[in-house]
Amino acid sequence: MTRKDLKNYKYNQEWIKGRMNYIEEYKTSVEKTTTILSDMPKRN
Repeated sequence: MTRKDLKNYKYNQEWIKGRMNYIEEYKTSVEKTTTILSDMPKRN
């Protein structure tokens, strides 16, 4: 591997880690919304 390959690899790993954090936060947000909606009273 060249120095450039290593830099790209490191950058890609950091990008993936950032995307995983974003996905986890988004998942939590969706779960909260789903919980709130399911707890709302049903319309008769």
